[in-house]
Amino acid sequence: FTIMVPKADFCSAGELIDFLKKALRAKRKVGTPRGGSAQVIGKLHNIISQGGEIRLGEEVKEIRVKEGKVNSVETDRQSYSAKAVVFCAPINQLLGLVPENALPERVVNFAKNLESTASIILEWTTDEPIAKSGLILGMGVPLWAHFPTVEDPSLAPPGKHLNVFCWMMERGKAQDKEHQKECEQKLREHIEIMFPNASKKVIDERKIIVPLQNGALLKPEQSRPFRPKVDETNIKGLFIAGDTVSAGGVSGDIAFSSALLVAEKVARFLS
Repeated sequence: FTIMVPKADFCSAGELIDFLKKALRAKRKVGTPRGGSAQVIGKLHNIISQGGEIRLGEEVKEIRVKEGKVNSVETDRQSYSAKAVVFCAPINQLLGLVPENALPERVVNFAKNLESTASIILEWTTDEPIAKSGLILGMGVPLWAHFPTVEDPSLAPPGKHLNVFCWMMERGKAQDKEHQKECEQKLREHIEIMFPNASKKVIDERKIIVPLQNGALLKPEQSRPFRPKVDETNIKGLFIAGDTVSAGGVSGDIAFSSALLVAEKVARFLS
């Protein structure tokens, strides 16, 4: 992944240097999981087939803590007793679920001041490929474009191609309708500059407003040294994962790295 911010001025130099080191070491400069999200769905299917459960349509109301340990998860439907809980949403959403005074002051302050990113995305389906490479990054503009079927044609029906274009919104304006329109117009203008007349090849389009693109805007005060560690909750059995914790990588990479860290720590805790 890359560091995506509305303006380069906001970016942490440390995160940028760390990312560049990783990029230079990488054998492949662009990576897309084979089969796309089918990998995730397949793993969830395996969990269910081995006796695991996935509960949908339930809202978590509280993570109960007893004597400094996780006791249960309370939803709007029922209660689930648990020895270990992994919280994967942005860290600021944890504050309403556990007693605030049970968490370290540093974690609470970080959560209360957390700043995320937002974007507008256009997804195009075409009968022929638009680009020859799988990824394009804007230089001086908050834009990226991804062409997943360039790398993995199995992600679309035979003869069809997927094209994804994203424009990062300005800080604090994700819900501003006028700003959304302005960003969409800029995105379409830049697509036309990059790929003249490409819009005429589109057979299907989906527009998505993404109010939460990255959980943590990678500004200096939200860089890795300042983000909470996956077990930094002061509550035994409560772990945190996702892209707002201290783990390697940038953007989505942070979430993947945190999952590996948490898996190891939870296994050790339960043993």
